[in-house]
Amino acid sequence: MFHALGIREMDTVALLLPDITESYIALWAGLAVASVLPIHPGLQTYQIADLINHSQAKILVTTAPFGESDLWDRVESIRPHLPSVKIILQTDLTDNLGTLQRIGMRLALRKKGKAEKIAGQEIGDFNRTRAKFPEDKLLFPPAAQNHTLWLHSSATHHEPGLSACSPQEIKEFARHNRMPHPVSETPKYREISVGDTLVNLDKVSESITSHPGVNQVVAVPSPDSKNGWVPVVYLIANNNNFSPKEVYDFAVQNMASPAMVPQGIRVVNQFPQSVSGEVSLYQLTRSEIENTFKKIPAIRDCNAVCTSDGKWTVSLWLTNLALRDEVLHKIHGYPLEFVFCD
Repeated sequence: MFHALGIREMDTVALLLPDITESYIALWAGLAVASVLPIHPGLQTYQIADLINHSQAKILVTTAPFGESDLWDRVESIRPHLPSVKIILQTDLTDNLGTLQRIGMRLALRKKGKAEKIAGQEIGDFNRTRAKFPEDKLLFPPAAQNHTLWLHSSATHHEPGLSACSPQEIKEFARHNRMPHPVSETPKYREISVGDTLVNLDKVSESITSHPGVNQVVAVPSPDSKNGWVPVVYLIANNNNFSPKEVYDFAVQNMASPAMVPQGIRVVNQFPQSVSGEVSLYQLTRSEIENTFKKIPAIRDCNAVCTSDGKWTVSLWLTNLALRDEVLHKIHGYPLEFVFCD
């Protein structure tokens, strides 16, 4: 089912469901083709959104509106803040009610109206979708690698973090009661190697902030075929007369090392934010990586994702597969893993 909806090995399916039969069906169906992130419905709404965004889930399976449950209302409130989610599949809990109760509940829910339409995001029915596919076999070749089961920690006293489990680790955990290896909740790359020099991006930001024409600034890494990574800065200016060249000259004069000088200055009106209100360093870094390769004419589209080990993988779609060798030559030397897609 998920494979037919466009999910592939590098993708993630997020599950936001109570303890119902569909939870287990979606879990094992998801792991057959991709990685899966089950999310506890008891988390705060912004925490749910952050976990979905950090995993870059493309499909979200959750409940349809039901009685006094606010789960769908919470999903509805964060849908505009989930750019990676392309499809939402709803499970209809009224299917478990008696005939009269089910009819009454559905009539009441119909008065609420349909969900808001969001460009690039579809809503479908989980059970109706899976009914189109056989339950006893796969309609695609089994994956060559095992997929990841993402587990989030408790959020009682802190923000929930993510841990990644392979099927082998799940078995080992059950056998030896060993916790899976922790994974950084947000891959921020705050220190990068520019050639042979280690550069702290927070210090780059601090140095640029002292320029009188700069209101806010964030330094992020940009991939470079010669140096591995180089710093670039995204900033909000204090006035319309601002010149990026002034900032560059300022950086050349004031940075402690030439490697700290930003190789790109992007002036923006605002920074992308997570639902929790913080600047999304992940989104800025991801955009920087994707924009680097979208400049290559032979590349039709690309998608960058930070994997569980903190490394970036870039999926590439070409205008013509015959140009693959040409693209391979142009991306040689970049500190990234590339996947060519049909």
